[in-house]
Amino acid sequence: MENNKSGKILVIDDEKRNLRLAEDILENEGYEVLLADCGEEGLRLAKKEQPDVILLDIMMPGMDGLEVCRRLKASGSGMERIKVIIVSAKAHTDDKVEGHEAGADDYATKPYDEVVLLARVKTQIRTKRAEDEVHQVQLIT
Repeated sequence: MENNKSGKILVIDDEKRNLRLAEDILENEGYEVLLADCGEEGLRLAKKEQPDVILLDIMMPGMDGLEVCRRLKASGSGMERIKVIIVSAKAHTDDKVEGHEAGADDYATKPYDEVVLLARVKTQIRTKRAEDEVHQVQLIT
């Protein structure tokens, strides 16, 4: 059985310094980290790699994070079960609500508070694993 800190995390952000910061924080805790610098690349990696959690920046050029989240959750290809944590420098209630309406499972603000970010990731991985177990039992029965 994997330990509580293992898991695959995809970080989607158009700012390279945010990608590197998240990568450093997550890799130091033993997570496998994948990086994408735009929504299209993030969707491609999500489909190919099926991460446990996606840290998804809202404000990106081209396809923004909310659209990426909507597409993930509407995919019907298993990607809808990936946990999404919307990440933004915005901390207004309206922004959080909009993220949840797009299908996000959680919301974190930038700059990253390392302790809070890791707690949110750990919680989403634990939730995903429990849901995956239920899904497997349903497939068997």
